[in-house]
Amino acid sequence: MARRAIRFAQVLAQLMEERYSRNRAELARAAFITPSALSQYARGKASPSLEVLAQLATVLDVSLDYLVFGEQPTSAATGEVGYLAAQVETGLRDAQVQSAALYDLVARIGERLGGEIEATARAVLPEAVGLGGSLSADELTRLESHSSHTRIANYDLDLDIVLVRAQDSVGASPGPIAHVVIDNIRKGHTYDYVLPEDPDITQRAILFRQIVVRETPTVPAAVLDRRLQIYQAPHGCLPGFVVYKVDIAGLESGEREIYNRVSPFFVLDREEAGAAFVGVATPASRSMRNYILTSSRNTAKLITEHDWLKTIAQKLTIRAIRSGSEQDNISDGRIE
Repeated sequence: MARRAIRFAQVLAQLMEERYSRNRAELARAAFITPSALSQYARGKASPSLEVLAQLATVLDVSLDYLVFGEQPTSAATGEVGYLAAQVETGLRDAQVQSAALYDLVARIGERLGGEIEATARAVLPEAVGLGGSLSADELTRLESHSSHTRIANYDLDLDIVLVRAQDSVGASPGPIAHVVIDNIRKGHTYDYVLPEDPDITQRAILFRQIVVRETPTVPAAVLDRRLQIYQAPHGCLPGFVVYKVDIAGLESGEREIYNRVSPFFVLDREEAGAAFVGVATPASRSMRNYILTSSRNTAKLITEHDWLKTIAQKLTIRAIRSGSEQDNISDGRIE
């Protein structure tokens, strides 16, 4: 059998033009994804998870064969693809939930029962090898508040900024995690974002930077440029990831519960005593609420991946002028 060409991006773009040309945000909501992610799929800049692919096929009322290959199923067997895809995705999520439940159980009552609880938990709830625990959005925010250097590779800025559209203009307000970013920048902590090359993402990045400038009036522009760096790479990261660098003692004393949850996944910093890295995979769609902690081995790979992405990306530099206007431009994004 000849190998069929994948035409997902072209088919999705055609269906969007035919059925959702005036309200693509409605399609994104129905598929539990962001409009930015939908745009990346249609432009061929990112690929969806099996769960998202199945949901898009359902919302668009087409078969998976048609959505992926641009062809209608030729036999009854191909009709099983959607069911099998959903089963695979469900199995992966179940494994993640099992692993998360194990570490939640150990962390929440481990202090009371000591070392015996982990052996009991492993006997009752087997851990999925290679998968980590999970954090809610609130717990992720509490962890990030203790990060001195945050590496982010994502497909949008939905947690950092909320667009406010008027008839002839677009404004912005801080997103649910923006206050943590702003507080960390005030403290002297640093952020490195790697985002996909996309006009909408560029606009969001500029508006986000403007919010940070407005909220940190005492931070000189040159200092802010060092603390908040945004890169745009040719390829999107879906699902995205975040790597935090935390002070171990500070996290333990300030957020003991979070420390107990994430400490099994620490990667010790070889260059700074008392510091460790923690990796988190961001949800691939809005229907998935939790953030999955990555194993220590995978976190080390994510750091390498992020640093490599910066070498192929372009740095978005925004010359902040405190009087109100800003001049933005794209410059060579290789690591300085």
